[in-house]
Amino acid sequence: MVIMAASLCASVYGAEYWRSTQTLEMHTSRPAEQVADNPAEQGEAIVRDYFTALMNDKTLEGTPLTSFEIGRTDASDPDRIRVSVTAQFAEGPEWPPVDYYVVRAGDRYKVQKQVCVMEALPDTPGKLTARCTSDYTESIDGTISVPGPGSGTPAENGL
Repeated sequence: MVIMAASLCASVYGAEYWRSTQTLEMHTSRPAEQVADNPAEQGEAIVRDYFTALMNDKTLEGTPLTSFEIGRTDASDPDRIRVSVTAQFAEGPEWPPVDYYVVRAGDRYKVQKQVCVMEALPDTPGKLTARCTSDYTESIDGTISVPGPGSGTPAENGL
């Protein structure tokens, strides 16, 4: 069984933001000048706001996020702040720590949306490991396509 969670499942935050087309990532973003004062603290705050909004939004489809814990933060590159998050969903095991990135988008910093897949087969060597990518396409109907092996040139696929 493979558990898949788009980080996040919906690209918009609730019906109110659907109408305004403001994404959850932009709704929980912060001004660049505020982040510049303390990138690590502000990066954590942006990720905390993002995951709290996910937990509180009852309009999202899929398995609900029930809790999360922020681990280490690395702001050595202030344009790409890395924040480790351990998430627990209503169904399934606790996720291993996953790195989320807070990136600059114009004059604001926001969580970079990504798709994560966790291997949950009981007897597999990679059990409870997560793989994430921000390289995906989201369709109007909410389906997500992730490029896989064979989707690039032979050189890109290691051939």
